[in-house]
Amino acid sequence: MSVSPVEVNARMLLHRPDRVLLVQSRGDDVFRLPGGPVRHGERVEAAVRRTVAAQTGIVAGALDFVGCVESGRRAHGARIYTMDLVFAASTPSTGVFGSLDPDTHQFTVDIRDLLTVTTEPAGLGPALYDWLDNRRPFCLARPSTVQSPS
Repeated sequence: MSVSPVEVNARMLLHRPDRVLLVQSRGDDVFRLPGGPVRHGERVEAAVRRTVAAQTGIVAGALDFVGCVESGRRAHGARIYTMDLVFAASTPSTGVFGSLDPDTHQFTVDIRDLLTVTTEPAGLGPALYDWLDNRRPFCLARPSTVQSPS
């Protein structure tokens, strides 16, 4: 019996009253929340703080759990199971968002645009919009790509 590799990512929803920060890799057409992989033995909260600070220069204060997204993909012929854990931190209404990563663009979008932008993982935008409205954590699974490891 083989076990599918697992990737765990920690992502941060950085928001102001009417805007959200999204990132996009150069040459890519989907938006993501800032963040990245959790290293072996690293706490998820430490990973989200580390990756967001490296990408944006933002050092977040208190974090709220937003939700999780389960998905799967194929890479080099192998199925990879992915879990994205999302946390939120509000940001001051003053100050400028800026990318510290030369391969990443940063955008602030109107919260309503979360309903229409293409996000990765898929379905994340509407889930974030709902969370900003009601503050109830979510768990999404992309049924077409998530399967039990075999």
